[in-house]
Amino acid sequence: MKTRFSLMALAIIFVVSCKKISSENISQIPERISYKDSISFSINDQKYVFDYTSSNAISNRAINIKPSTTIINDGKLAYQTANYYWYGEKDSTLYSVSYALESKRIGDNFKISFTKKYKDSELQRGLQLYAPKNHLEIFKVGNQSFAVDLDKENTTEGVFIDFTGTGILESLSTGIPGFSILKRSGLTKDIQKNSNFELTKVEKIKDNIYTIEAKFELNLFNSHEQLYRVKNGFLRITTSMTMPSDMGSI
Repeated sequence: MKTRFSLMALAIIFVVSCKKISSENISQIPERISYKDSISFSINDQKYVFDYTSSNAISNRAINIKPSTTIINDGKLAYQTANYYWYGEKDSTLYSVSYALESKRIGDNFKISFTKKYKDSELQRGLQLYAPKNHLEIFKVGNQSFAVDLDKENTTEGVFIDFTGTGILESLSTGIPGFSILKRSGLTKDIQKNSNFELTKVEKIKDNIYTIEAKFELNLFNSHEQLYRVKNGFLRITTSMTMPSDMGSI
C-alpha cells in the first residue's frame, strides 16, 4: 500500500521514533517546569502507569476518504491499494497531535492522538505540513469524541489511543480493528458509545506551555474484536500550544 498525504508527519524524538513521523523538531518543554507527564489506568484489575514521554508528533491526514478507479490529478491521495486510489476531500485536513509514553515495565507502551478536522484555509502551511496557529482549539475542557476510523476513512475526529501492555498478547486501540481501509473488522462507529474521555484541566504554565489533564473510561479492541475495558483512567501532559518555530512557512 502506498501512502502519501496520510503519512506526512512532524515529530520530536527523545528516545524512540513514532510510526509515520518525520525528523523535524518540536520545541522542547523547559526543564525547569516541574509538572511530570503521567498516564494511568486499569484493565481487568491490572494497573498500568506511564510516566516517561518518549516522543511527540504532529501529522496531517486526508479526511472522508473514498475509492476511485482512476487517478484524480488534483486529488488528495491517501492510499493506493486493491487496484483503487483512495482520495480525501480536496480542501480539508485531519490534523493530529500525538504523545507517546513508556512505562518502567519493558514492553508497555501508550500513544494518544488528539485529532481535529480543518479546512486547509484555516491552517498555516509549513514546509511540509499544515498546522493551526495554536492547539487551544483541540484542547478544550469537556468531553471529547473518538476518532474511531483513524487511518481508514477518517470521517471522525477526537481521541485515538494505541496501547500494548503486560499480560496482553497483542496491541489494542480505541479504533475499529483492521489492517487497512479494506482489511478490517465489521464493527461500527458506535464502538465507544459507552465511553468517556473528559479534559478536566487546560492550565497555562508559562508563555505557550500548558498542562492538560483528563479522566477517561473507554474500550480498547484487538484485531479479533475482543474488547478490553479501561477504567480509572488519568492523563497529565505538559505541552506547547503553538506550532514549531522551525516548521517554517511558505
